[in-house]
Amino acid sequence: MSDERYMIRWRGQESGPFSVEEIRDRLDSLEIGVWHEVHHEGKWRQVEAFLRIMDGTVGGTGSVTRPSRQDVAGEAEEDGKRRKAGWGSGRSFRMLYAFLGIVGGPLGVHNFYIRRWPFGVGQLALTGLAWKFGWPLIIPFLWAYLEVIIIWQDAEGRGMI
Repeated sequence: MSDERYMIRWRGQESGPFSVEEIRDRLDSLEIGVWHEVHHEGKWRQVEAFLRIMDGTVGGTGSVTRPSRQDVAGEAEEDGKRRKAGWGSGRSFRMLYAFLGIVGGPLGVHNFYIRRWPFGVGQLALTGLAWKFGWPLIIPFLWAYLEVIIIWQDAEGRGMI
């Protein structure tokens, strides 16, 4: 192993020096990402490219070993299974959630959007009961507006973007 040490740069700020092993450890612990840059042979390279050079996976022409067609097909099949199992990309948009909560909040539309089915059904039922028995509709509206302010994650705990 080499005793060389390298500087890391992210958004113009440099840190280091670090050995290759320390860079790998920082990458594994998510302290740095593949988009950070490492100063190597007088150039700033992304961590991913730097580690490929250190591993010797870059050919003489600068080409990188590519995955086989079978690997790519397997990944596409797994991605297709994930999309069928989930709904869309799996990410919810905060602004759309807020809009749905304001416009269709008493009907629970915003909760159906982020896959919080029981709450959506509860709001729909409460609004239906309030309408049928002549209760004030302010309660379902308040419930919806408070949720729009408070809720920042979907039913699976992922933050909305």
